[in-house]
Amino acid sequence: MVGDQMSSYKSPGVLTDQTMINNNKQWENLLGLIRDYIFENINKLTARNDLYMTELQGRVNDLSQFKFIINGPVDIKPGGKKMKKQEIKSLKYAQQIQKTKDLQLKIGTRHSQNENQVRNTMNLNNNKDQQEMNKLQQNDGSYRREFNQDTNEIVQFLID
Repeated sequence: MVGDQMSSYKSPGVLTDQTMINNNKQWENLLGLIRDYIFENINKLTARNDLYMTELQGRVNDLSQFKFIINGPVDIKPGGKKMKKQEIKSLKYAQQIQKTKDLQLKIGTRHSQNENQVRNTMNLNNNKDQQEMNKLQQNDGSYRREFNQDTNEIVQFLID
């Protein structure tokens, strides 16, 4: 036998069962709605994914900045008196605490801005989008709490 069996397939005829015809039309309409939804929302979904990736990059950057805070030099004002070791340690601790608080505030600002941008890609009347937004806010809040606690404990540990 040469060729594909399906290439010579002949359908048994035309559909005449009205129930089957209506069922096929309903499926065709449903597939059309799915297609339209994807085409209408592809830009929003792509933008949302980009925002999530930006947040991930921000979190990696947070750790790099904190590492710089921990390993960075003490900012001693020029022309000042010579400081004792304990005074330098106290100054370094105060500067690390302040720089860490500044970083923590920047993280909160970034989360707020990111959440607003993500919100613009959603229909919050849709239950699924509302749940996703709530999860994002909870995740951001958990990250800030853990980051704040961990960084404060690390600074305290390194100074003591």
